[in-house]
Amino acid sequence: MIDSGFKASEVYRFCMGAGWKAMKGDEAEWFLGQDPRTRKTVRRTWRRVLVDPNLGSRKSRAPRHLPLFQWSNPSIKDHLALFTHGVVGQWTIPKQTGRDYIEQMTAEVREEREDSRGRIKVLWIQKRRDNHYLDCELMIDAAAVISGGLKPAQLDDGQRSEGTA
Repeated sequence: MIDSGFKASEVYRFCMGAGWKAMKGDEAEWFLGQDPRTRKTVRRTWRRVLVDPNLGSRKSRAPRHLPLFQWSNPSIKDHLALFTHGVVGQWTIPKQTGRDYIEQMTAEVREEREDSRGRIKVLWIQKRRDNHYLDCELMIDAAAVISGGLKPAQLDDGQRSEGTA
C-alpha cells in the first residue's frame, strides 16, 4: 500500500504497474457502505472508490480504473489513539526507537472545541510540522480495519464507530 495524497496521478500509475494499493486519508467522519452479509447500509471508517490513473496525463488510452481506499482521518486517528494509550488491544514499539519517531507520533493532539451553537466538536490539531510516522501508522491501522484484521473500536460517544446508519 502507498499514500496517494501527494502527486496522486503518479502514485496511481505506479500502483497500476506494481500491483500496490492506493490509500488516502479523508476528513469525513465516516462513509456509508453496504454490509455484504445483511445488505443493510452501515457507517464505515473507510470506502473503496475507483480512480483513473491516467487522468491528467497526455496518454489517450481507454480509461482503466484503480481501486483507491479512502479512510476517515478523524476516526482512524481516534482508533489509533485507543491503541497507543492502552485502552484497547496491544500496541508496542521497540526499546531502541528513535526520538524522531516519538516526536512525529505525537505531532497531533485531540482537542474538544465548542462551536457557536454550544456543540462540542472533536478535532485533531497538528502541533509539529513533521508527522510522517504518524501517517504511516494511520495507514497501517486503516489497512488492518479494511482487511478485517482489526475491528473498529467502539468509542464512548458512538460517533466514530462502524454500525448501522
